[in-house]
Amino acid sequence: MREKLFTLSRSQREEMWRRFKQTDDLALTLYYTNSTFAEDPLSEQRIGRLRRLVDAYDRGLNTPLRSVERATLPLALARQPLWWVGRWLALLHDEEVARRGFAEMAWDLEWALQLIREADRWQAAFA
Repeated sequence: MREKLFTLSRSQREEMWRRFKQTDDLALTLYYTNSTFAEDPLSEQRIGRLRRLVDAYDRGLNTPLRSVERATLPLALARQPLWWVGRWLALLHDEEVARRGFAEMAWDLEWALQLIREADRWQAAFA
């Protein structure tokens, strides 16, 4: 894959990066939507609701999401709380604030871990 990446033209690399950011931005929106309604975060009903949001988003695009982009959405969703821990938690200077922040993220981290365990189910739902 690395060799293939370097054979792309500049415009192809820029397009790939733009689509990656687009997918990641969508995943962040879906993550916040999902974490707002904590009663059934991994249920078939929840996955279906998120799928309908993805479909609505997709219909508004000039260039629809590719199947590979839809397949990456569950992984990008799971990455959101991990990003917070890896990026922002490390920047906190007050240890007590960091400990409280980490404790508050425990539910989100467990959710992300469970999503990864069930990634195939989520990817199939978003296909």
